[in-house]
Amino acid sequence: MCTSTINYRVADFLKCFPPFEFLEEAELLDLARHGRVKLHQRGEALFWEGREPGPCVFVIKQGTVRLVNDTDEGEELRGIVGVPVISSALGASSVETPTSTRLARRSTTAQVLVVTHSPQVAARGNRHMLIAKSSDGTVTRTGVTPLDADDRREEIARMLSGAQITDEARAQAQRLLEPSLL
Repeated sequence: MCTSTINYRVADFLKCFPPFEFLEEAELLDLARHGRVKLHQRGEALFWEGREPGPCVFVIKQGTVRLVNDTDEGEELRGIVGVPVISSALGASSVETPTSTRLARRSTTAQVLVVTHSPQVAARGNRHMLIAKSSDGTVTRTGVTPLDADDRREEIARMLSGAQITDEARAQAQRLLEPSLL
């Protein structure tokens, strides 16, 4: 069976995230062949609480999903799940980004969970967890570690500079973590 380029791209994307990271390439390609990539418009409802579950798994590549309850008074925001889109043109000196500011403001009225590689977005969070994958060649594990203030600064410095953390990266991480007016 011929496998299209888009199926390979979908499989490559999925293998970066649990639980898909544990699947073999053939299994990922099979998932990609049976799935579909769909773009949703802002404000479009994807599913409703109380309805029969459908045969879908939603994987967010970019953007956010708002979790709301319909009440007599209108919509009540329960939370936001998503992946922020950060322009690659942003430099390490950009302390605030439109996305980080918007997420920080939203977090004052709702729970926000963000998985990001952006140090600017990570620095705006109230809590920081490090997600790390390890493998001994046979078993692959994903670990979640809550970070204290010092570890958080070091992780943001690593996000800024890569494997070799410099004093300059640590100083920039400290600037990112300083309180700001949102």
